[in-house]
Amino acid sequence: MDRADVVAALQAWDDARAGLAALPLDTLTGAELVAIYEHRQHGLRQEAALDHTVLATLTQRFTAADFGGTGLKDVLAQRLHLDTADAKRRLDAAGMLGPRWAFTGEELPAEWDNTSAALTKGLIDPAHVEVIRKFFTKLPPWVDQAARADAEGDLARWAQGMCPEDLQKLADHLVEVIDPDGAEPDHDKQQAKRTFKMGKQRSDGMTPVRGELDPETAALLDVVLAREGAPGHNSPKDPGAGEVAERDFTGNSDPRTREQRHHDALKTALRHAAAAGGQINGLPATIVATTTIGDLQAGTGYAHTAGGTRLPIRDLIRMAGQSRHYLAVFDDHTEEILYLGRARRCATTAQRLALFARDRGCTRPGCTAPAYQTQVHHAQRDWVDGGQTDIDELALACQPDNNLIEQTEWTTRRRDGRTEWIPPPILDTGQHRTNRYHHPRRYLTDRDDDAEPA
Repeated sequence: MDRADVVAALQAWDDARAGLAALPLDTLTGAELVAIYEHRQHGLRQEAALDHTVLATLTQRFTAADFGGTGLKDVLAQRLHLDTADAKRRLDAAGMLGPRWAFTGEELPAEWDNTSAALTKGLIDPAHVEVIRKFFTKLPPWVDQAARADAEGDLARWAQGMCPEDLQKLADHLVEVIDPDGAEPDHDKQQAKRTFKMGKQRSDGMTPVRGELDPETAALLDVVLAREGAPGHNSPKDPGAGEVAERDFTGNSDPRTREQRHHDALKTALRHAAAAGGQINGLPATIVATTTIGDLQAGTGYAHTAGGTRLPIRDLIRMAGQSRHYLAVFDDHTEEILYLGRARRCATTAQRLALFARDRGCTRPGCTAPAYQTQVHHAQRDWVDGGQTDIDELALACQPDNNLIEQTEWTTRRRDGRTEWIPPPILDTGQHRTNRYHHPRRYLTDRDDDAEPA
C-alpha cells in the first residue's frame, strides 16, 4: 500500500460523510433516527480505535526531531491547536490501546488488548476507556501483571453491557476487592484535610466559601439538601432571576437554579439547626444508615446512608454514642409490621427503612438516585390493579422513573428477590433488567445476563 491508496481511502470517507450529511432526515421515524444515531456512534468509536493505531505507528517510527519539535505532544498540539495536556492524553491512550512492535519488528497486540478490541468493534465508548484508565491509576504497584491483565479483560467485557457511570462504580468496587487493606480511609489524614473557609466579603455583599468535607459532614449535608433544597421549598421572597425554572409537586414555578436552592437549603439548616426532624419521602430526616453486623463489630468498613454517602464505621459508632437522634441503625430483626396487604396504600416508615436497607436507591437500571430521592413503588402490581402494600411487592423508584411506569409502556415485577424493569419492545435491546449500581458487589457475584430468558 502506498500514499495514494491512503489518500483515496480518506477522500472516499470524506465523500461518504458529506453525502450522508446532505440527505434530508425530516421524513424518517423516531425509531429510524435513533438507529442512525446508534450506527454513527458505533462508527465514531471505531474511528477512535483507528486514531490509536495511527498515533501508535507515528510514535514507533518517528520522533519529534523529524518535525523540528521538542516532543510529539508539542507537534500534535501545534498542528491540531490542542492543549499539550490533551495531546499527551491522546498519545498515552494510543500507547495503551494501539499496536506495539517487538525489537525484531514483529507487531504485538495492544497492552490493553481486550479494551482495544471492544473499542475497535464499536462495543464500548471512549468514556468507558477513561474509566478503565482511572482504574489502573488506583491500583497499588504490588498488583502483579497477571492480575492486571485479568482485571482489564473483565472491565472490557463488563463495559459492553453498562453505562460508564455503572462501570465506574464497579471499577471502584474491584479496586477494593483487589486491595482490601487500601479501602479503609486514613482517619487522621481525613481530619487533617477537612476545611471550610469563608473568604473576605466582596463589595457586592457576597462571601465566597471553599473547603473539603469529611464523610460525616458530607452525610449531614446530604440530609439538608434533600430535605430543604427541593423546588418550592425555602424560597426567599425575592430570590432573583434564575437560569432554570423548575416546578414543585404543586405545579408552581421555582425560578431558582439548583445551586441557588442548595444555598437556601444551607441557610435554612443553619438557621434552625441541621437535625430538625421530619421525613424525606417517608424516611426519617436524619442520617439513616445500613451496615453489616460483622463490620459494626469489627469497627471497619463503611455504612451506606440514604443520601448515597459512604460513612466509615468508626464515624458511625462515634455518632451513635453521641446521640441517637442523628442515627438510625437497623438489621433484619424488627418487631414492626412490614406486611400490610390491602390495609393501606402508603408504605409505613418501617417499610421505607427496610426498603432502603434492601434497595439503597432507585431500582431502575442505569439510575443512580439514592434513597432520599426515591418514592415507594408498587413493583409487582400497581395499587389500582390490586397490588399489595407488602414489603416483597414494593421497591424504591425516583419520581421520574415512577412517572415512566405510569405514563409509558415500561413495566416492573419482582422476581428472585430483585426488581426487574421491562422496557417496551422498541427499546428492548436485551439490556439488564435490574440495577446493580447501588450494590456493586453484585457485578462480581451475579450471573452476567439478567435479561428476560428466551
